[in-house]
Amino acid sequence: MSALIIEDGSVVDGANSYVSVSDADAYHATRITPWAVAWLALSESDKEACLIDAARRMDALRWRGIRRRQGDGLAHPRDGMHDCSGNIIASDTIPQGVKELQAECAAWLKYKGAPELHDANISSRSVGPLSITYFAPTSPGAFTPSALQTVAHLLLPRIALRS
Repeated sequence: MSALIIEDGSVVDGANSYVSVSDADAYHATRITPWAVAWLALSESDKEACLIDAARRMDALRWRGIRRRQGDGLAHPRDGMHDCSGNIIASDTIPQGVKELQAECAAWLKYKGAPELHDANISSRSVGPLSITYFAPTSPGAFTPSALQTVAHLLLPRIALRS
Protein backbone atom coordinates (compact mmCIF):
# COMPACT_ATOMS: atom_id res chain seq x y z
CA MET A 1 0.00 0.00 0.00
CA SER A 2 1.19 3.53 -0.78
CA ALA A 3 1.96 5.93 2.01
CA LEU A 4 -0.40 8.88 2.29
CA ILE A 5 1.27 11.98 0.81
CA ILE A 6 -0.75 15.17 1.29
CA GLU A 7 -1.07 17.85 -1.39
CA ASP A 8 -1.05 21.20 0.40
CA GLY A 9 -1.24 23.46 -2.66
CA SER A 10 2.50 23.62 -3.31
CA VAL A 11 2.40 20.80 -5.94
CA VAL A 12 3.89 18.10 -3.69
CA ASP A 13 5.76 15.35 -5.58
CA GLY A 14 3.98 12.01 -5.29
CA ALA A 15 0.92 13.48 -3.53
CA ASN A 16 -2.03 11.09 -3.45
CA SER A 17 -4.45 12.81 -1.08
CA TYR A 18 -5.84 16.25 -0.28
CA VAL A 19 -6.48 15.48 3.38
CA SER A 20 -4.74 13.59 6.15
CA VAL A 21 -6.38 10.84 8.15
CA SER A 22 -6.64 13.20 11.12
CA ASP A 23 -8.38 15.82 8.94
CA ALA A 24 -10.85 13.20 7.68
CA ASP A 25 -11.41 11.98 11.25
CA ALA A 26 -12.15 15.55 12.38
CA TYR A 27 -14.58 16.00 9.48
CA HIS A 28 -16.45 12.75 10.26
CA ALA A 29 -16.50 13.40 14.01
CA THR A 30 -18.95 16.25 13.29
CA ARG A 31 -21.27 14.16 11.08
CA ILE A 32 -24.08 11.80 12.04
CA THR A 33 -24.29 9.71 8.87
CA PRO A 34 -23.86 5.93 9.15
CA TRP A 35 -20.75 6.10 6.93
CA ALA A 36 -19.19 8.78 9.17
CA VAL A 37 -19.69 6.55 12.21
CA ALA A 38 -18.26 3.56 10.31
CA TRP A 39 -15.27 5.66 9.18
CA LEU A 40 -14.24 6.39 12.75
CA ALA A 41 -14.03 2.65 13.47
CA LEU A 42 -11.65 1.88 10.57
CA SER A 43 -7.95 1.20 11.04
CA GLU A 44 -5.42 3.85 10.05
CA SER A 45 -4.26 1.81 7.05
CA ASP A 46 -7.84 1.28 5.81
CA LYS A 47 -8.48 5.02 6.09
CA GLU A 48 -5.33 5.80 4.10
CA ALA A 49 -6.32 3.36 1.35
CA CYS A 50 -9.83 4.86 1.19
CA LEU A 51 -8.48 8.42 1.00
CA ILE A 52 -6.12 7.50 -1.84
CA ASP A 53 -8.98 5.80 -3.74
CA ALA A 54 -11.26 8.79 -3.18
CA ALA A 55 -8.64 11.26 -4.47
CA ARG A 56 -8.15 9.13 -7.58
CA ARG A 57 -11.89 9.11 -8.25
CA MET A 58 -12.17 12.85 -7.62
CA ASP A 59 -9.42 13.53 -10.12
CA ALA A 60 -11.60 11.94 -12.80
CA LEU A 61 -14.18 14.72 -12.31
CA ARG A 62 -14.20 17.65 -14.73
CA TRP A 63 -12.84 20.52 -12.65
CA ARG A 64 -12.84 24.18 -13.68
CA GLY A 65 -9.52 25.93 -14.11
CA ILE A 66 -6.15 24.60 -15.21
CA ARG A 67 -3.97 22.12 -13.34
CA ARG A 68 -0.80 23.70 -12.02
CA ARG A 69 1.15 20.56 -12.90
CA GLN A 70 0.30 18.95 -16.20
CA GLY A 71 0.65 15.24 -16.87
CA ASP A 72 1.09 13.77 -13.42
CA GLY A 73 0.06 14.40 -9.86
CA LEU A 74 -3.36 15.27 -8.54
CA ALA A 75 -5.94 17.48 -10.25
CA HIS A 76 -5.42 20.21 -7.63
CA PRO A 77 -4.08 22.81 -7.09
CA ARG A 78 -5.49 24.69 -10.08
CA ASP A 79 -5.27 28.15 -11.61
CA GLY A 80 -8.42 30.04 -12.56
CA MET A 81 -10.86 28.73 -9.97
CA HIS A 82 -13.47 30.85 -8.19
CA ASP A 83 -15.52 30.24 -5.08
CA CYS A 84 -19.33 30.30 -5.15
CA SER A 85 -19.26 34.10 -4.63
CA GLY A 86 -16.98 34.64 -7.62
CA ASN A 87 -13.84 35.33 -5.61
CA ILE A 88 -10.58 33.96 -7.00
CA ILE A 89 -9.28 30.88 -5.19
CA ALA A 90 -5.53 31.16 -4.69
CA SER A 91 -3.73 28.72 -6.96
CA ASP A 92 -1.55 27.53 -4.08
CA THR A 93 -4.44 26.25 -1.97
CA ILE A 94 -6.77 23.27 -2.00
CA PRO A 95 -10.39 24.47 -1.74
CA GLN A 96 -12.12 23.39 1.48
CA GLY A 97 -14.94 21.82 -0.55
CA VAL A 98 -12.41 19.55 -2.29
CA LYS A 99 -11.09 18.39 1.07
CA GLU A 100 -14.60 17.77 2.39
CA LEU A 101 -15.58 15.89 -0.77
CA GLN A 102 -12.57 13.60 -0.38
CA ALA A 103 -13.35 12.85 3.27
CA GLU A 104 -17.00 12.17 2.45
CA CYS A 105 -16.18 10.07 -0.61
CA ALA A 106 -13.60 7.97 1.25
CA ALA A 107 -16.08 7.01 3.97
CA TRP A 108 -18.94 6.50 1.51
CA LEU A 109 -16.89 4.18 -0.70
CA LYS A 110 -15.91 2.01 2.25
CA TYR A 111 -19.44 1.98 3.69
CA LYS A 112 -21.36 1.29 0.47
CA GLY A 113 -18.73 -0.54 -1.56
CA ALA A 114 -16.67 1.05 -4.29
CA PRO A 115 -18.05 0.93 -7.83
CA GLU A 116 -15.72 0.13 -10.69
CA LEU A 117 -13.87 3.10 -12.13
CA HIS A 118 -15.46 2.78 -15.58
CA ASP A 119 -18.10 5.42 -16.25
CA ALA A 120 -20.97 3.92 -14.27
CA ASN A 121 -23.36 6.58 -15.62
CA ILE A 122 -23.14 5.18 -19.14
CA SER A 123 -25.26 2.12 -19.88
CA SER A 124 -24.10 1.63 -23.47
CA ARG A 125 -21.82 3.08 -26.13
CA SER A 126 -22.05 2.91 -29.90
CA VAL A 127 -19.64 3.87 -32.64
CA GLY A 128 -21.01 3.20 -36.09
CA PRO A 129 -22.25 -0.40 -36.21
CA LEU A 130 -20.34 -1.36 -33.00
CA SER A 131 -21.92 -1.10 -29.56
CA ILE A 132 -21.28 -2.24 -26.02
CA THR A 133 -23.79 -2.45 -23.18
CA TYR A 134 -22.79 -2.43 -19.52
CA PHE A 135 -24.67 -4.16 -16.77
CA ALA A 136 -26.45 -1.81 -14.42
CA PRO A 137 -24.16 -0.99 -11.50
CA THR A 138 -25.04 -2.86 -8.33
CA SER A 139 -23.17 -0.45 -6.08
CA PRO A 140 -23.77 3.26 -5.52
CA GLY A 141 -21.79 6.04 -7.18
CA ALA A 142 -18.58 7.25 -5.63
CA PHE A 143 -20.08 10.53 -4.43
CA THR A 144 -23.14 11.40 -2.39
CA PRO A 145 -25.27 14.14 -3.98
CA SER A 146 -24.87 16.35 -0.92
CA ALA A 147 -21.09 16.03 -1.08
CA LEU A 148 -21.04 16.96 -4.78
CA GLN A 149 -23.12 20.05 -3.96
CA THR A 150 -20.20 21.38 -1.89
CA VAL A 151 -18.04 21.57 -5.03
CA ALA A 152 -20.66 22.09 -7.75
CA HIS A 153 -19.35 25.60 -8.45
CA LEU A 154 -15.86 24.16 -8.99
CA LEU A 155 -16.96 21.58 -11.57
CA LEU A 156 -17.55 22.05 -15.28
CA PRO A 157 -21.14 21.39 -16.34
CA ARG A 158 -21.95 17.99 -17.81
CA ILE A 159 -22.57 18.10 -21.51
CA ALA A 160 -25.12 15.83 -23.14
CA LEU A 161 -24.51 15.13 -26.81
CA ARG A 162 -27.47 14.06 -28.88
CA SER A 163 -27.81 13.29 -32.53
